[in-house]
Parts: sequence; C-alpha cells; structure tokens
Amino acid sequence: MARLSVHHRDALVGQFELGKRLTLGRQEDNDIHLDDGRVSGHHAIVELRGDHYCVEDLGSTNGTHLGDRRVRRVGLRDGDAFHIGPFRIQYQGPSAPPSFQDTMILRLDDLANTGADSSALKEAARTDTAVNGKKNDIRIEVLSGDNAGETLILDEAVTTIGVAGEQVAAVTRRRDGFYLVPVAGGSPRVNGRETGPRSMRLKNGDEMEVAGVRLAFRE
Repeated sequence: MARLSVHHRDALVGQFELGKRLTLGRQEDNDIHLDDGRVSGHHAIVELRGDHYCVEDLGSTNGTHLGDRRVRRVGLRDGDAFHIGPFRIQYQGPSAPPSFQDTMILRLDDLANTGADSSALKEAARTDTAVNGKKNDIRIEVLSGDNAGETLILDEAVTTIGVAGEQVAAVTRRRDGFYLVPVAGGSPRVNGRETGPRSMRLKNGDEMEVAGVRLAFRE
C-alpha cells in the first residue's frame, strides 16, 4: 500500500495511506492538515494516475518543491520527498517513469561538445530575467509520451529541452516574454509548423514538438 509520511523539523508527525486522491493544506477540511502560515489553504493533491501517483500544486503561494525545484505536477518515485512550507512529505509506493526533468532537460553548457552550432548556443543564452511578475506561473506541460500530464515551471533564465544527438531547443526568458530557440538537430515545431533557424516568441497555449515529444506553453 502506498503511503505518505509527514515530517516537521525532522520529527514524524503522521503517516497516511493513499487511495485515489489525497489533499494537503492549511484548512482543516484537507485529508492532511498542515497547520502553518506558509502553507496555502488547499495547497496540493497527491492522486493516482494509472499505475503510479503524482503530486500536483494547486496554485499555492509558496509552491511545492521536489528536491531543489518547484513543481506544478510531477510523477512520484518510491522514496521521493517533496516539501510544502516547513513540512517534508516522503512517498513510499510504486514509481512513476523517469520524469521529463530527468530525461529531456539538459544543461546548455554541456552541449558545446555535442556538435551544436555555436551561434545557436549564443542565441539560446541571450536572456533577460526582467520579464514580468508572473514568472512562477509560466510553465511547460507535457502532452505526449510516458510523462504526459507532467508540468515544468520555467523558473530558470534558460530551459534546454531535447535529446542530445537528436534534437535540442531552448526556452529562453527575455524582457518581452519567452522564446523557443533551435539549438541542434533541426527546427522544432510550433503549432504544427517548423520554426526555421530563428527564435520564436511563445504565446499562451502554443504547442511545441521537440525530439518527438509534444509540449504546451502555459502562462
């Protein structure tokens, strides 16, 4: 049986068996009541999706973090621990497939020796972090493959997506918004059309295809 173990300041405060869905938050009507001002009223849910569980943040103020990254929705693997305010919640149960973050997010610096065009790398690295106050809500949603439904928050200046040696593109934050920049392996597609060699500004709802995986830009 899958379960969550809730820790506060390294002390175990409760264990909860998982059914189809379980809610976490500061309000007392949650399945797991997390009584702290840094926790939103209805902060997150953990729910069964197929044969594994996912954690989904419900638009909380301070976010849900898995490791060192803020997540919107991601599959859980046995032993994963996510954080909500001062609480550490450890998951035990069936593992989700390797996440989109693990399989398709690359470091731009690591691409210099893979044959990627140097001018493309320079264009991808051209950023401006002063985009707007909504940056924590801007995200990519995975639409196809094993990680369909997973969401990645774009909280970095550059997020590099793809498979080295196949196709790579970067989502780059600039003053007037986010741009999709081809890096290696030909042009990605946006709304069914190849972008060509130039960067393209993304709009809410745009659908991208990189290395055979369909993605949606959300803001």
